[in-house]
Amino acid sequence: FYAAPPKAIRAAWEQIFGDEVGQADANELQVMGDIGSDDSDAPVIKLVSGILVDAFKMRASDIHIEPLETSLRIRNRLDGKLIEAATHP
Repeated sequence: FYAAPPKAIRAAWEQIFGDEVGQADANELQVMGDIGSDDSDAPVIKLVSGILVDAFKMRASDIHIEPLETSLRIRNRLDGKLIEAATHP
């Protein structure tokens, strides 16, 4: 692992991806349309999409999906701490 100051990381990000990509916001997330099948309506796809969008909105650094005996716990890492985001049966 290497450490770098935030300004250096931001400068590298802008050089590689451009300034606009770094300004992405949860409000800019859009469904890109049907990919040719009705699978986009499947419950698992909706669940995973929701988990990803929620984590993005929270600016989570990672997502933990934990299977429990009778449910599924979703936790997101924020500022180094795991915060419970949802529980699904």
